[in-house]
Amino acid sequence: MLYEEKQLVSLLKENNQKAFDEIFKHYYSQVFNLAYHFLHSREEAQEIVQIVFIAIWENRFQIDVNKSFSAYIQSIARHTVYNQLKREVYRQRFIDYSLKQAESENAVCDDSYQYKELQEVLENAISELPPRRREIFYLSRNKGLSYKEIASKLSITESTVNTQISKSIEFLRKKVQEFGAFFISF
Repeated sequence: MLYEEKQLVSLLKENNQKAFDEIFKHYYSQVFNLAYHFLHSREEAQEIVQIVFIAIWENRFQIDVNKSFSAYIQSIARHTVYNQLKREVYRQRFIDYSLKQAESENAVCDDSYQYKELQEVLENAISELPPRRREIFYLSRNKGLSYKEIASKLSITESTVNTQISKSIEFLRKKVQEFGAFFISF
């Protein structure tokens, strides 16, 4: 397959859609299985597959045909899975923190005041998001819809949902850091 792989990658670099389709067919299950192994969710594994192949298409001109494409795609998949796991850990920390703050009856007034200020900063920052991005973020975080459900509901791709959520979180993180009370990762 090495010669075919190099030939397919060369054609991919020339914007050949059929080469991309062949690469997708060949590596789909490999990427899916890697993602599923770590995420234990078919839906999240599907999202990882989409993100990986979008990255391959968007970066096709930088691919080195003399290096192993299999290693290249595995590297992208591992980094994507790692980033997803990291986001989930940060998100869970934020949820845990919020729950502890809300449940704590003995919270110091200062902490309570900072928490209220932070919530206000977050609400204001969310209101500054572009309308469509705010809607996507709301459906994900407040309604608990999956990327697939959001994409279906809004007639957009899951990749678009992922991009919009990532941009929302990046924007909110900057606003919280500007607030300066403490660092929260989603």
